[in-house]
Amino acid sequence: MSADAAPGSGHRQTPPRSDKMENVRLTLTEDDKETVCKTKFTLKRRELLVCIIGLGTFAVGLILIVVSLVLLSDRCNGQSHGRLPSAPVSGYPMTALYRSDLSRPPDAEAHHHGNETTRNLALDKSAYQSSTHDANGTRYSALLAVDDDASPRVSSGSCAQTEWEEQPWWYVDLHDIETVSSVKMTIPRDCCVADLHNFVVRVSLSALDRESRTECRFHMGVALTSSLQIDCDNPLRGRYVMIEMLGDASRPNSRLTLCDVAVY
Repeated sequence: MSADAAPGSGHRQTPPRSDKMENVRLTLTEDDKETVCKTKFTLKRRELLVCIIGLGTFAVGLILIVVSLVLLSDRCNGQSHGRLPSAPVSGYPMTALYRSDLSRPPDAEAHHHGNETTRNLALDKSAYQSSTHDANGTRYSALLAVDDDASPRVSSGSCAQTEWEEQPWWYVDLHDIETVSSVKMTIPRDCCVADLHNFVVRVSLSALDRESRTECRFHMGVALTSSLQIDCDNPLRGRYVMIEMLGDASRPNSRLTLCDVAVY
């Protein structure tokens, strides 16, 4: 049969393939590929931008954390007015109060030792104790033992006092390394006279290092007078002066009451 069938012969003719149509198909396919590539590239750029923003946010957060830690460390180690003292004694709860230095003449509350006059190193310094007794709206904080009020009366609210507990303690931060020769304590007359017993006075270079604590003097038994002076066997260098009651088997719990503590 002839390739050119006559019209109406009942056979459908296959239209001739057009090179132009083939070129259009190829062109569309290449455009689609290009569009897909552009879309993938745009997504990758967005992902990269998100990663960069995330890393930047993390870096800023890390810088803020480091700055906060530096400021906190500076506050904890500060010694000037209105700044917090260094950390409390290791192993002891931080329940004491802090007080910055008050303006006083250099010879405030002088102590006469022979022909030599020395000043009270503990006056208005930072003071801490293991717990704080609170009764009838009066808080007997550790600071009351270094406030230049040596009145030996708990009822006047001028004494530092802990709760009843095992081995109560009190200490003062001298804010600098000093030479300590003696510690003078005033205990109340209107109560608690027999509370102070079996105690030790220590001097330390560090509030955190127990190994740096040196014993000034151990006092066995009950303190029978309202004013007690503890002379160290040898002058000691340190920044912290500590008074700790050790108790005994018959009196495992004690209460430490100090109306005034002077360090020379």
